[in-house]
Amino acid sequence: MTRSAALHPDDVPRIDPVARCWRERFGDLADDVDARVAGATSLDLLGLELELRRETGRAVSLESIDDAVTLATVRAAVEAAPPITDAGATADCFDDAAPSPATTAQSSQWLAERLRPRHRGYLVPLVIELPDGVSWRDLSSAVQQVLAAHPGLRTTIVADEGDPPDLRQRIAPAPTLPVIEPRSVTGLDDDSILRLIDGLGEATPAVGSGSPWRALGLLIDGRLRGLLLVIHHA
Repeated sequence: MTRSAALHPDDVPRIDPVARCWRERFGDLADDVDARVAGATSLDLLGLELELRRETGRAVSLESIDDAVTLATVRAAVEAAPPITDAGATADCFDDAAPSPATTAQSSQWLAERLRPRHRGYLVPLVIELPDGVSWRDLSSAVQQVLAAHPGLRTTIVADEGDPPDLRQRIAPAPTLPVIEPRSVTGLDDDSILRLIDGLGEATPAVGSGSPWRALGLLIDGRLRGLLLVIHHA
């Protein structure tokens, strides 16, 4: 039996996170081909940007690319991006420094959710018709500003192990780049919106889940035409 020699750590090929993200997003697309020319949408590029931020720890912005979006220009954008600050890196985590007692209304809503989980009556759907030319990045930036301005949309109610439990509210930092989920619809009428809300299933926004909102980008005939922001009314 032939045994292979042990590899020295320096001999192990390093995994290129930029190339990996590129391959996972665009498959066998050649490195020197403009992803947009090959059919990549603004949503594809936003998804790639999120993956690069997660993999590299840098505040990557593909909007900085003035030329073709190729593997080389994406890698240059990553190298030029500053490291994500501690606040940005923990944008999706709770700030446990100073949780405060839940209000009476929040406590009542927390209890109601346990009696009737995922009940649609707790939700407030907001539908916004978008003008032509709005990109996924524009929409994500607008939602980020809304979340930053309204701490209630970032508040979760948590319970300790007491009996009865002591309920406290935690406010998470605003996400640096909130994800807008794409959904195809036939129109922005009430029936279409209600079907989308019914389809949320167990992912319905809730005060105790850490996700008191969801944002859906509404596509009509493949074009971004609206935003559905589903929030919990607590």
